[in-house]
Amino acid sequence: MNTTLAKQSALEVLAHLACRRPASRLFPEEADPVWEAPCQKSLEDIQKRWGFLRKPIHVAVPQVQFRRNLRSATVHVDRHLVLPGTVWGLDDSTSIVSPAVCVAQFSRELGPVHLAELACALAGLYKFAPSSTGSILDAHPITTVGEISRMLEKYPSMYGARKALGATGLAIDRLGSPYETILYLLLCLPRALGGYGVPKPVANVEIVPSSFQRGLVSQRSFHPDLLWPEARLVVEYDSRQQHSQPDQADRDARRRNDLETLGYTVVAVTGSIIADESLFDKVALRLRQHLGLSPWRETGDSRARRRELRRTLLLTPTPLAGYWR
Repeated sequence: MNTTLAKQSALEVLAHLACRRPASRLFPEEADPVWEAPCQKSLEDIQKRWGFLRKPIHVAVPQVQFRRNLRSATVHVDRHLVLPGTVWGLDDSTSIVSPAVCVAQFSRELGPVHLAELACALAGLYKFAPSSTGSILDAHPITTVGEISRMLEKYPSMYGARKALGATGLAIDRLGSPYETILYLLLCLPRALGGYGVPKPVANVEIVPSSFQRGLVSQRSFHPDLLWPEARLVVEYDSRQQHSQPDQADRDARRRNDLETLGYTVVAVTGSIIADESLFDKVALRLRQHLGLSPWRETGDSRARRRELRRTLLLTPTPLAGYWR
């Protein structure tokens, strides 16, 4: 018998796996798994093995006949779980829904902005997890935005697939923390959603100085938070938690000087700048100008959309908020 974890429970396991190894699929594409109704004992066994799971535990089944009323559990019916690639395996008796299915399942209760935030986290260098800091940093990417999109395109009839696909199209890979994701979304979501319409950057990719440049800088490589390669523009998010120590501040200053020596324009953004709408406006306008984008005509509607996006990302509670806010 197989018990498949879904929604928040699947996210918690994905966060755990991202710190250890990539998840492997239990069912190869040609397999036809046999499903049974979950039972209380199977849930108790899962709780013993995965002790970090919050209650209620979320379980998915492919047919309504497998639904059961279980203590401390919520059972969801998703008929698409019989399709190849929709379930990833943990062992012979336990599996989780794939990241793409997880995003589609959350489309029932999350809007496009929070779905995009979720897709960024699933494809990022951090994972949501119930911990003292609210998230796990320095995690291994367990999927990519492209993999999520391809799965949603493959099964367009999956409930929530269209909405999830649209939101995933707003995401990028390899963001390094929840606040890097918020920074990216505020800058790069389209203006219709309250963003500044800045073109998508790449996140945490490697910059390697040439042999000539190595003698001019103090590092062999750099991994800027957000990078627009053609414009040679870098945005670095300075976390108070990570950058408050004197040694770290010195390293940050050297890194910025080195990047400027290599010909990059470096813009630093802090949590206090993100929190201040006026200061963040100035940063966003500077980036747009550097990227050669024409200025826009500010209206009452555009200001209202921008403030609504800020509320959505910074203040609005969601079923996932406890993982990173």
